[in-house]
Amino acid sequence: MRGKRLHRRGHARRHGKGRIGVAAGPALAVLVLFLALGRAGDGTLAADSAWALVSRDALLVIDVRTDHEWLSTGLPEMAIGISLAGEGAAFFVDAVLEAVDGDLSHPLATICASGVRSARAADILRRHGFVEVYDVSEGMMGNGHRPGWIERGLPLRAMDGGSDS
Repeated sequence: MRGKRLHRRGHARRHGKGRIGVAAGPALAVLVLFLALGRAGDGTLAADSAWALVSRDALLVIDVRTDHEWLSTGLPEMAIGISLAGEGAAFFVDAVLEAVDGDLSHPLATICASGVRSARAADILRRHGFVEVYDVSEGMMGNGHRPGWIERGLPLRAMDGGSDS
């Protein structure tokens, strides 16, 4: 896989052997957690709700922005960067499949700067058979209705300038 568009530093290593798995317990517990966090019925998820699930290892966030954007702001903590730009939908879907070891039922959320690209990315993933995909529609920078990951003060990790995949 070409490394310029896939940035996974740290996340896969914490889970051993590159596997990213849901360790939050039974599926019912994850469902209850989603409902308790106020997941919208329209397939969107607020940034703070996404972080609550990520921190419980119940969700993988895919940051679909560009390398330049990752360098500028960092990525959400424990998220992986798979850019939607440049390589096309097929590369994007393949990279996400690799990140979840082919598990189409792994809970995912997409995020971009303000929610436009992440909505498109979520739709692409759903069309390719992913079952549980959410859009963090406020994005990293906010969308005029909600403040976004950064303004909410949610954890970030710096991108070191080099790709590691």
